[in-house]
Amino acid sequence: MIVQRQCEAADLYERFDLVAPDGIAMVKAVRILHKVAATRISFDSTALAPYVFRLAEQHGSRVVLIGGKPGVAERARRQLLPVYKQLNVVGALHGYNDTVTTIATVIGLRPDIVICGMGVPLQEDFLLRLADAGWQGIGITCGGFLDQLSQGVQYYPTWINRLNLRWAYRLMREPRRLWRRYLLDYPKFGMAVGKAILRRDPPTVVRPNAAGEIR
Repeated sequence: MIVQRQCEAADLYERFDLVAPDGIAMVKAVRILHKVAATRISFDSTALAPYVFRLAEQHGSRVVLIGGKPGVAERARRQLLPVYKQLNVVGALHGYNDTVTTIATVIGLRPDIVICGMGVPLQEDFLLRLADAGWQGIGITCGGFLDQLSQGVQYYPTWINRLNLRWAYRLMREPRRLWRRYLLDYPKFGMAVGKAILRRDPPTVVRPNAAGEIR
């Protein structure tokens, strides 16, 4: 749906090493349409983020957080440190400086990992520009994770996460920011998936005959 609105986003995604499904609706669509055993890989506290932070602790990696309004990334950093005591966050930058200045600042911090939450497609574009400027490391997009993290490491209640109701919980907590995505874009996504399912050729069902032969 993003690429349909913003054609340039397709070129950005093509340059990434990995593009993962970060929502349960996308996971189900991938499973149905492509018969792939997909799982949700979202950079938040319910999925990928804890693994990355623990590995960064173990390896002494230098981490930069970037995104959100002024103060958001710094509050996120302060929330992380009591939980990941050995995590070396060398920079917490907001996403509202001009790109050239921010890239120069990040390169000067010499991070091994950059976690960028600027929204699509700004975060993807920023990380690719950072790589084009000579930085070599692991760049991860995180959407609104820094805003969530600034309010606490565990943003979602356990039962909300277990029932895959994260979208509803976010809409309840951030209605002005997310109403368009969840009430307008998601139904369009559902319709697009439905049309794709109807266009597919029915799967071939292979059954053995009475003699046990496959035909």
